[in-house]
Amino acid sequence: MSGALVERHRRTLAEWLSASRIDCALQRLPEDQRREFLEASALSWVRISTLEATFRELGKELNEDPAQLQIDVVKRSVEANVRGIWSILMRLTTNEALVKRLPRIYARAYDGGEVVIDAVGPRDATFHVRGWQRMPEYARRGLAAGTEAVLYVAGRKDVRVKQVPGDDASVTRFAVRWRS
Repeated sequence: MSGALVERHRRTLAEWLSASRIDCALQRLPEDQRREFLEASALSWVRISTLEATFRELGKELNEDPAQLQIDVVKRSVEANVRGIWSILMRLTTNEALVKRLPRIYARAYDGGEVVIDAVGPRDATFHVRGWQRMPEYARRGLAAGTEAVLYVAGRKDVRVKQVPGDDASVTRFAVRWRS
């Protein structure tokens, strides 16, 4: 995952949680993973395994489900990134234009596979990730949560992104629904 996103996740965690709790969780990580997480920058990439381990330890420290913690951090991070004028401009953007930006956003977030938009309707869309066989659950969950957050900030209501089964193991499919 992009180091720039990991930087934003670190800021979100620091705004939300005490430094001592974050430090306590990170101390339980192997040294290479702790350094990779803490030293992530806009010019680096962070292994999914490092992020999974980080959220697992944070979940233990907070007595929370690591998957839900990841979703909460992703959504808070997206909302923080697009506060202000961007959120106003996004509210004026069409559904199709918002969804069609997803491949570019994804390409900046992950270095595996690519997003392909299948269809965009007035209150729904479908897309898939191709080229990343056995896409990790962490990445699927993050993509779904990030997509929900972008559409929510853009003024769409009751946004839900669900992974849908498919025939091809090299493709991960998603369905998106919202109210305007």
